[in-house]
Amino acid sequence: MNLEIGQKIEVEAFELDRFGQGVCRYQDMVVFVYGLLQGEKALVTVTKLKKTYVIAEIKKLLIPSKIRKTVASKLGALDLYHVQDKEQSIHQKQVTQDTLNRALGYDVLVSDTLSGEQTLNYRNKVVYHVLNDSLMRLGLYQKEPIELIEVHTFILNSLSIQRTISKIQQQSIEVDPLIFKHIVLRSNEQGQVLVTLVAYEKEFKGLTELVQVIKNFKEVVGITLNIKPNEKQILGTTSYLLHGKNELSFKLNHTQLKINDQSFLQVNQEMMLKTYDLIATYVEGKKLIDCYSGVGSIGLYLRHKVKEIIMIENNPENIVMAKENAKLNPGKYQILEGDAKKMIKHVDGDILVIDPPRNGLDPQFIDTIINKRIPQVIYLSCELNTLQRDLKILSPHYEIKEVTPIRMFPQTTSMETLVLLTRKI
Repeated sequence: MNLEIGQKIEVEAFELDRFGQGVCRYQDMVVFVYGLLQGEKALVTVTKLKKTYVIAEIKKLLIPSKIRKTVASKLGALDLYHVQDKEQSIHQKQVTQDTLNRALGYDVLVSDTLSGEQTLNYRNKVVYHVLNDSLMRLGLYQKEPIELIEVHTFILNSLSIQRTISKIQQQSIEVDPLIFKHIVLRSNEQGQVLVTLVAYEKEFKGLTELVQVIKNFKEVVGITLNIKPNEKQILGTTSYLLHGKNELSFKLNHTQLKINDQSFLQVNQEMMLKTYDLIATYVEGKKLIDCYSGVGSIGLYLRHKVKEIIMIENNPENIVMAKENAKLNPGKYQILEGDAKKMIKHVDGDILVIDPPRNGLDPQFIDTIINKRIPQVIYLSCELNTLQRDLKILSPHYEIKEVTPIRMFPQTTSMETLVLLTRKI
């Protein structure tokens, strides 16, 4: 029997994959159904046909799972919201275990998922997209079909971000959506908000009106304009201060940090602290190299554990903020600007901490780690696929001592993972 687009079939999910899709079988085809949980039966509608699999959407849920808490969200940024919170942690551990076992060819010991109390309203950074309308409307991407939809309440926003964006969305301001593309909001634990307007040009329709309105919001400490370099990137390297200050301050236990509108910082402060505290328990040695160091958050947080810290970062804005942050947290630091795969060749240390972007480690970087025989490597990853690829190369030379899934992004299928490696003799 050949399936057709729009055809309705009854399926049962035997597995929940890492992307929040129920995996089913119908005759000789694999069927992926977003929002369907393991053990659930549903009447589904076929939406896409491929050679080896089918995509379908739930038409009617026939037998629900006990771990379901609600219907699946349309938003891609809430693609695991329908699963109970405890089960989300269990799912992350299982996906991590299965992924690494397949990649490495042996059973890896994976710890229980490190989780926090705050599973909603935790995001201290959110990007809203300007919809294609002459009157400003803001939205986020939905899951299927992938397109922008207007969103007024996003339950992962910090409360101060939600208050700010709600007031912005109440304004009737004419804009040019071909030039004005995004609004980025960042917040800290004090409830302060830094607002960044992102556009292709320095001037655009509605800019003056927006600034005049937003600067009066009590939460807002600064407004910047960032020039978007191309369609693929959200933020560019050029920012202009329009109001207040381009700065937010954070207190991370014994560490003070400042960031600006281009800085990277983990979006979940509670889990960031839990992760850094766990990293601190691993650190053994005198000299630490912190690669992809950003504004210095990890290195500075670990300053009491080692005598010297070398930070390597290639973003000039992050370097500026890291130097300011070093002044706030006295210690012995070297802050080096450059490409990690090149700079790592010229430094030495007992401990290497790496927190790379989603594309993971460059092969040249990995070769240098192996050749230098650095005794301890602590790898914090935000992408499981590139992590398993890199560990496969490192594992002949390093023992994987501990793997901890980090629930940095509750209600989503995004996964953070912390791995402790020690050099084999």
